[in-house]
Amino acid sequence: MTLNKKLLIITSVILLLLLAIGFFVQCKMLQFEHQQQQRVLLNKSTQFIKVALIPYIEIGDTQGIEGTLDVIFDGKYHQKIEITTFPLDEIFTRTSRLTSSQAPAWFTGLGLFPQLTSQASVMVHSEAFGDFEVGRVELTNNPASAYNELWGEVSKLFILYLTTFIVCVVLFFIIYNLNFRSLIRLRDSAIRCQKSNDGSNIELPKESDLKPIAQTINALSTQLKVYLDGKSKQIEDLYKMAYEDSTSGLGNRDYFISQVKEWIAEDGVGGMMIISIDILDEIYQKDGFMARDQFLKSIGETLQLQLKPYDRHEVARFSDTEFAILIPGVNQQELLNIAENLNGNISNILVNPLSAPRIISTIGAAMRTDQESLPELLSTADQALLKARMDHLEIYIKEDKSQEQLGRFEWKRIIETAINQQQIHFYIQPVFAIDQKTRLHTELFSYIDDGQKTYSAGEFMPAVEQFRLGDKLDQHILEHLIPLLESHPEMNFALNWSRTAITNEKFCAWIIQTLIQNKGLAKRLCFEIQESVLLKASDRIQNTLEELRAHGYMWGIDQFGRHLHATDYLKRLHPDYVKIDHTFTKMLVKDINDTTCLSAICDIAHGAGARAIVTQIESQAVLDSLKGLPIDGYQGYINPPHPLK
Repeated sequence: MTLNKKLLIITSVILLLLLAIGFFVQCKMLQFEHQQQQRVLLNKSTQFIKVALIPYIEIGDTQGIEGTLDVIFDGKYHQKIEITTFPLDEIFTRTSRLTSSQAPAWFTGLGLFPQLTSQASVMVHSEAFGDFEVGRVELTNNPASAYNELWGEVSKLFILYLTTFIVCVVLFFIIYNLNFRSLIRLRDSAIRCQKSNDGSNIELPKESDLKPIAQTINALSTQLKVYLDGKSKQIEDLYKMAYEDSTSGLGNRDYFISQVKEWIAEDGVGGMMIISIDILDEIYQKDGFMARDQFLKSIGETLQLQLKPYDRHEVARFSDTEFAILIPGVNQQELLNIAENLNGNISNILVNPLSAPRIISTIGAAMRTDQESLPELLSTADQALLKARMDHLEIYIKEDKSQEQLGRFEWKRIIETAINQQQIHFYIQPVFAIDQKTRLHTELFSYIDDGQKTYSAGEFMPAVEQFRLGDKLDQHILEHLIPLLESHPEMNFALNWSRTAITNEKFCAWIIQTLIQNKGLAKRLCFEIQESVLLKASDRIQNTLEELRAHGYMWGIDQFGRHLHATDYLKRLHPDYVKIDHTFTKMLVKDINDTTCLSAICDIAHGAGARAIVTQIESQAVLDSLKGLPIDGYQGYINPPHPLK
């Protein structure tokens, strides 16, 4: 609750209490006045009736008494009149039938006006006996009239007080808003500053007591930006030291192996090649290390440029004269075409067109089509490289004769059939809070089972992206999940969006409409997007992510930290959580005491208001080493995936 609202509520409550006390006092005063009026009217009426009846009682005129009573008895104010005549020994009575009141029953039930009775003796004078009593008048009032009059006055008084209260509250609201305008601007500026985290200063207010607050916020904002920028630079430097070859600008051997391990863990298919450039030693001996390093840098730039069209490719300097490349989702012919292009572009860097032709680079390649492990894949590629050297070939691909490779259009058919015939199934893996007690969510992994063979996501996702089937696949998965979540309230899932789905405007419009229609699932369904997708299309999908947040849905970033040079998108998008790339966990596995990088990247996530979740936690020892670090959750094979039944 804002200070403005709190003060308005407190002031309104105090005003309400004061008005209630005033209203109560005035009501009691009005009640007392009407009681006094009732008594005075009753006494006057009694005396008037007594005087009017003396002549008739004195002579014993019964008809005169009856006629007088009929004329002077007012049923509006009197409930009952009783005349007793001693000479006639008769009692004359009149009773009012007007007992109902216009006031509500609960009001008359308060007993504000007790029934009053007044008596008076009728006295006459004679010379023989003096003054003697000849009759008695007894008059009872009717409180209905008093209730009616008091109810009318109280109603008007209540309306007056209520109007006064409403007018005062409105005036208080206007006055507080006018006086708190600077504070509200200061608050809004502080919120914008918090969301942007860019160190921008907020405007200083005119009020002298608010200026120090604004100046303090500006100072803290600047310090926070310097701190986060320093952390980002520190992580980037440490990351480069651990995983980057400074000469070529590519990843090093450790980086390449960690990426291949992740790809294999996802049951990925595709090709790997090792490029050997033996002429590097010749360049070093002839022109020195500077010429060699320049050639290495040119090779690195060429490889990155040529491989840019291929999603999730990895390229690294594997040794002094060798480069390793991983290209998921390609078949053998595509891998051969890529290798030929790479060889040609590497040769163009160095070879003079007029010089005699010679082999500049030799490529050995291998395909992963089944369950080959990392050592098997590296050994196959190394054997292919050895074969190319022995046979003086530029390229040699080790063929897999054990099974037939599926072509691109065959993969397309398998995927479309799986979507149309309900052949998409799921594995699930829990994500726990670091206390190991609270389950944050459950990540969903899809696979295809056509009844004869099972295909993992690592096998068919390259074709999904290539043929832009991501929107159809993700729509099918979400349509399957919604009824599942509705029938199982204990479930909650995180769904990975494919690149071609989240960048498709029609799909984004459909998913927003679908999620709005199912707002009850907002706390049980979240979405994940790969960091590489955000870097390429953050502007296009920002509106979609903002709408998700507006309707209560959470989203996170997968593989966070692979692109430390470009984390500015965090300041605009504000994810709910990030899943830190497994390479940072691998640093911890190598040295369980080296937590610098992991702590720093968690600080960057927290600076953007996101929870930090580490991935690929495979042992209790690694999990125990995370205690005390600024980590919110973990995921990995310590809790392995299992089928969703």
